[in-house]
Amino acid sequence: MTRRHTARTVATALLTVLTADGCGITPTDTVPAGAPASGIQRPGTEARTVQLYFAGPYGIRAVDRPTDRPLNPQQALDLLLEGPTPAERERGLATQVPPVAGRLTATATDGAVDLYVPRAVGSGDLDATAVTQLACQTAR
Repeated sequence: MTRRHTARTVATALLTVLTADGCGITPTDTVPAGAPASGIQRPGTEARTVQLYFAGPYGIRAVDRPTDRPLNPQQALDLLLEGPTPAERERGLATQVPPVAGRLTATATDGAVDLYVPRAVGSGDLDATAVTQLACQTAR
């Protein structure tokens, strides 16, 4: 019985090695996967940043921008509409929110933010990425 058990164990190990070798997984080099990780805030310092949502190669990305004061939803929306900075564009970030006739407004109410878009959102005037950018921005 010990020989059978040993033979079965060797056969199972050999089958596992052959199966894993033939599954198409090969060694790779470093694979680019987006922006580098950022550091953490130094303890005891107060950060004043606003998060903006831009389109990137891997979907919507949040970007922290330094500010000199807290911003209300309209001020954050206005920064989003200005688009990414040159450094953010170098990282592949862009905005899909097109210029619109009229003003996009974000108004904070009790527990919610109302967003007014002077276009018919469901008509195709704004693509899904633009709608997502606006929704994420106002929800933030």
